[in-house]
Amino acid sequence: MAKQSYSIKGTNISNGDAVGNHIEQTVSVDDNILPAPQELAEYKNIDPKIVDFLIKSSEREQLHRHKQDEKKLKILSYNEHKVGNMNW
Repeated sequence: MAKQSYSIKGTNISNGDAVGNHIEQTVSVDDNILPAPQELAEYKNIDPKIVDFLIKSSEREQLHRHKQDEKKLKILSYNEHKVGNMNW
């Protein structure tokens, strides 16, 4: 997982009364659970115990994500089974 960037650009021009639009949008998403190593080192300078806390928190977050994914897969599997039975 790493930083991801999404960008939307658009330009609209009208030649009537000189109407124009320019839209530019950039969204940057960092989907890493833990901060970058440099940030962890800076956090450790502030409080040595915070790195352990962040690691434990990231482990709990990962378990939560896995449980949610399992729930979604069970729902999809159940739905596909029902659709298959109806089509049979």
